[in-house]
Amino acid sequence: AVGADTADPGPVHLNVAFREPLSVAAPALQEPIDGALPATAGPESLGRKTIELTEGPRTVVVAGADAGPEAEELAREAGYPLLAEVSSGARFGPNLVVAYRELLREEAFGARVERAIVFGHPTLSREVPALLTRSDVEVIVVAPTGAQAYDPGHRARIVGGARPPATVDLRSPEVRGWVGSW
Repeated sequence: AVGADTADPGPVHLNVAFREPLSVAAPALQEPIDGALPATAGPESLGRKTIELTEGPRTVVVAGADAGPEAEELAREAGYPLLAEVSSGARFGPNLVVAYRELLREEAFGARVERAIVFGHPTLSREVPALLTRSDVEVIVVAPTGAQAYDPGHRARIVGGARPPATVDLRSPEVRGWVGSW
């Protein structure tokens, strides 16, 4: 039943009586009940809108388990490094950083991250949760449904989707330098 409101289906438990109940029969309803309910599924029903990202902060896209190709698409279109786990479904593309765990440990790379956009549920490294719990890193979790929000620092902004900045120039020295340094 909760899955109808969160757009995140799950198991359902039904109590079905196979023999007569021990209580007396319920009286018949006087008026029929209208069974039509408004459809509320989807990120908008949870108050999770798609946001347009702003330019400026040094940003990485983190793709955890079941992130899907949307993580790679955002990284490519915005010019962000993609830190994707093998179970993410997003471990491809020109911005993929294969050795991201080692680089996050390096002061020259990990300490420079100012914003992380998280898709899916990253659990395969210690470096990613350490990044996401840093107080100097803005964390945005893309979770169209309620059950996917991964927020180890308990301070992330949870949104239904994210678009790259409208004015991003992928050929600019800043964008090329940031993604190229990884």
